[in-house]
Amino acid sequence: MGTYPHGLFTYTDLGVPDQEAGERFYSRLFGWSFERQPMGEGLFYTSFFLDGDTVCGLYPERPEQRAVREQFEAPPMWMSYITVDNVDLVVATVPALGGRVLAEPFDVFTSGRMAAISDPEGAAVALWQEGESPGGTVFNMPGSMTWNELATRNAPAAMEFYEKLLGWKYESQTEPVTYHSIKVGERVNGGMIEMTEEWPDSIPAHWMVYFGASDVDAAVVSVESLGGSISVPPTDIMPGRFAVVHDDQGSIFTLITLNEWL
Repeated sequence: MGTYPHGLFTYTDLGVPDQEAGERFYSRLFGWSFERQPMGEGLFYTSFFLDGDTVCGLYPERPEQRAVREQFEAPPMWMSYITVDNVDLVVATVPALGGRVLAEPFDVFTSGRMAAISDPEGAAVALWQEGESPGGTVFNMPGSMTWNELATRNAPAAMEFYEKLLGWKYESQTEPVTYHSIKVGERVNGGMIEMTEEWPDSIPAHWMVYFGASDVDAAVVSVESLGGSISVPPTDIMPGRFAVVHDDQGSIFTLITLNEWL
């Protein structure tokens, strides 16, 4: 058994065109410290820390990755990682469930073993089997990953896919919007929202990463001062207050201030 249970979101990272700019933006926005580790071919992986705890990572986007992304006019996206007990066994079931294997399982030095997949609608997510690294070590507080949310046009199909793949269960509500909270055991660990006709057709199914902020309104001001932009201004929701923003390279993420930190 590893540090975290099978099916739990435990990490996130981001590929960007300019690694130094990414380090500068996020360290100033969240007060993260960071260090680089070699990842081969003269490239380095940036790990971000909050008071010594691992939060997330950042790496240089490869030219071929950028070409594919730009072909679809998509911004860089934070990748959500899900801990699994055996990544090879989970990946082997993906095609039969209607998903796609984007990257076959491979070892990340001695840190762990990972793969990348997409669900039947094309939303991409990473799977992580713990080695020496469990993933992140701090969550659900300002400056850390707080939520992972799937925006999909077919929530019932997505729910069935992930339930069969990972054993997820759900709690659903219909007011003020239809929303499905993901449960791993007794722990709520993310959610799914169905995109309505109000969502532009150009937005594909995707996983969104939420980072905690002690004051989302102040954080939005910081985003803009650092060269980022705002897609959805600060808005009140049942759990607290959120905003959807872009960093100075266009990468999209959500900031949230919770009424009660978990």
